[in-house]
Amino acid sequence: MYTEREDALVEGVHGRRRGRRRGGLTHGNEEVSGQVAAKEGYCVKCKAKREIKDAQEITMKNGRPATQGVCPECGTKIFKIGK
Repeated sequence: MYTEREDALVEGVHGRRRGRRRGGLTHGNEEVSGQVAAKEGYCVKCKAKREIKDAQEITMKNGRPATQGVCPECGTKIFKIGK
């Protein structure tokens, strides 16, 4: 498809071809046996991943989905971008 030189340019710095999306990535709210697992987010005050209490699915101004709620340990607001 490419010459050896063109192939090296396409691979980039990290050895992966640019422009290809890798499938199979999972998210913290993966559906298991018909139930949605609890939402998890990173609490900056606790410096740990925590289950989001009172989680609300929202849509940001740019149209991307997000989840917001509070940390069950310290009460700090947690905001997670994406599904």
